[in-house]
Amino acid sequence: MPALIMMSHYDRVPCVVRDLSDGGAKIGISRRYALSRRFWIVIRHARVARRASLVWRRGEFAGISFDLPFGPVPAEGRR
Repeated sequence: MPALIMMSHYDRVPCVVRDLSDGGAKIGISRRYALSRRFWIVIRHARVARRASLVWRRGEFAGISFDLPFGPVPAEGRR
């Protein structure tokens, strides 16, 4: 699921949501992008934005937690 990470008004980074739950997600993101500890993630398919925190980062993948529960997850985003 395509998504966009917004670390500031001008700093936007494309990513892909690989696994999504109410409390967080696993995302794919290019190694060339550094992530701040806190940011907004905009999940276009679900038409939602959530404040998130970086939990872990390994290569081109990262785990994030949402500040507020995500709510119902579209079936194609669930793993």
